Amino acid sequence: RRCVQTGILVPFSWQSPCENPRKRPRVYGMSPIACQAAEQLLNMRGHLPRTFKFVPIDYTNNQNPLMGDIFNTLIANELYCNLYELDRVIDWSVNEKVLLPNSEEFRTQFIVKLIKDIQDFKTFWIEVIRPRKNWFSQTINRFQAMQKAYCALAPENRPERVIIIADDDSRFEDIAMLAQEFMPDVIYRLTTDERLLAGWSDTSLVQYSLKDKMALPSAIPFLHPDYKGMTASQYAESFKLHTEDYYDDDDDEEY
Repeated sequence: RRCVQTGILVPFSWQSPCENPRKRPRVYGMSPIACQAAEQLLNMRGHLPRTFKFVPIDYTNNQNPLMGDIFNTLIANELYCNLYELDRVIDWSVNEKVLLPNSEEFRTQFIVKLIKDIQDFKTFWIEVIRPRKNWFSQTINRFQAMQKAYCALAPENRPERVIIIADDDSRFEDIAMLAQEFMPDVIYRLTTDERLLAGWSDTSLVQYSLKDKMALPSAIPFLHPDYKGMTASQYAESFKLHTEDYYDDDDDEEY
């Protein structure tokens, strides 16, 4: 907020079905004067990478840029924000490679490491599914690769859950059918953009019953504001205390 007020960053948003403007996705970019300042501070005058700047481009009709990766990141980050508010996030990574025992690798979309309690950490894989061209066949390929990676990993290295973020509840049935057929061993939960934007609750994560053809709330107990296990802040604070103790002991040493 301070950087926006001082003109260092410029926020951009777009039309969204989300009624609350504070919850609409935003992209922040450096203003022209901020770019000039960065070039001075980083001693990169005239050489600041273009990736730091917004470059206006006049796109003709039907020639709009591909925004899929950006939207995937924005959607996943909404989940990150909810988990961060719960104070459970230890680590978050994008496109991380998971090395498999058979010398192969599986590239995840997003991985989040959460803390449940003291020395009790849980790893979740996060997948964003959008109804793009050939999305059905792409999802099949993705689920097959995930099933193969999941079964190849030792039980202690497998994700606790895979969270699949769909575009709408109406997509749940198709995803559940594909998951049942192509990744039957993977434990997963479903959610949507709207569920995440509405704020975290017991209905944020669901399972879909193919028998009853309905979504059933499936909350994860430690992902609740009132859960009593060690939080990420307490975990970080414990490291700070150990570091201070280490340096306090060193103060008595003679060199």
